[in-house]
Amino acid sequence: MEPLFPWLHRICILADRYLCRSHNIQTVEQLTAMHGWLIRFLYQQQDTPVYQRDIEKNFSIPRSTVTTILNRMEGNGMIVRKSVPEDARLKRIVLTEKAISLHHSLEQEHKQFERILTEGLSPDEQTQLRAMLKRMCQNLENFEHKGGHSTC
Repeated sequence: MEPLFPWLHRICILADRYLCRSHNIQTVEQLTAMHGWLIRFLYQQQDTPVYQRDIEKNFSIPRSTVTTILNRMEGNGMIVRKSVPEDARLKRIVLTEKAISLHHSLEQEHKQFERILTEGLSPDEQTQLRAMLKRMCQNLENFEHKGGHSTC
């Protein structure tokens, strides 16, 4: 059976190229792809308080990385950190109006990217692909939670 890794690696490279070429939003607003994903996540969670630990868990990235990302986004006027009355240590992460308007542009780009990726796939194949990708993510998360380490 043909190995998956070369194909996954190639998709990552091609996706990165596409996203780097897409629109001038990233350049003008100093956004990284991660900033875009985080804006999307926060936009979808607007009615629910989101804290740094929620971002760490949802994206499976360490606290120090999330802190760096949030500091940069705050500096660029994309988010604000709001104190929570019941616990002064907690800071709710909230999108600014600037980020909300950017979200709409980013969403259009994501839809276009998904159309390109899934061109020629039937709706059933797209459903199967989503299920397989979700399973692969779960497998990797389970591996990490069990303390698994790469053999590299």
